[in-house]
Amino acid sequence: MRGPADGHTLLLIPPDSAINATLYDKLNFSFVRDIAPVAGVFRGAYVMVVNPSVLAKTVPEFIVYAKANPGKINMASVGIGSGPHIAGELFKMMAEMT
Repeated sequence: MRGPADGHTLLLIPPDSAINATLYDKLNFSFVRDIAPVAGVFRGAYVMVVNPSVLAKTVPEFIVYAKANPGKINMASVGIGSGPHIAGELFKMMAEMT
């Protein structure tokens, strides 16, 4: 970001950088002001994986199971503020799970 605007520098960043701009008030840079997007180079999907011991076999069944077992479901992601973490929190909100 601090390199000269010579047209010879390309920065590849994960979605987490854009997410962090919405989560943190004080960053060393302004994502919107300091970064100019050129193109998307990757598109991926998130997958929900459940231990086979969980009786739920579909997403609606999982939501029912999770609501019936509050505090017994854990979610893993690559880190706080990462895309998978935010997706999991969004899923929890949309499914109205506590």
